[in-house]
Amino acid sequence: AIQAYLNAGVPAAKIVMGIAFYGRNLKLKENAEIGLGDTISTVKGNSYGKGFTFMKDSLINKKGYVAFKDDVAKAPYLFNRDTKEFISYDDEWSVANKCDYVLKHKLGGVMFWEYSSDKKGYLLNQITKSFK
Repeated sequence: AIQAYLNAGVPAAKIVMGIAFYGRNLKLKENAEIGLGDTISTVKGNSYGKGFTFMKDSLINKKGYVAFKDDVAKAPYLFNRDTKEFISYDDEWSVANKCDYVLKHKLGGVMFWEYSSDKKGYLLNQITKSFK
């Protein structure tokens, strides 16, 4: 989306990259194998609304959730093969990549939502580290 704005002539310094301190959950069809690219069955509510701190401390590579990284999108996701639940989110790796993109393309900066979802400061600390 950012590239589309740049291509349309929006000045880079006026564009701000978003960072999610929360996850988005999707229930996939029963035949889902790996999560990414599988068919959505239903859109669940944000049942992991406690955000990234909760996911990092309680879900990532725990309780049947396996962490994956999409190296093309530079985005992590969790997939639970038993429940067929797919959760997309930002982590320190994706935040570092987003900050690098902002610096490389001289964008206006980053914004995040929602602050209380990163109770231990994992992502906020990565943002600070990336811009030092």
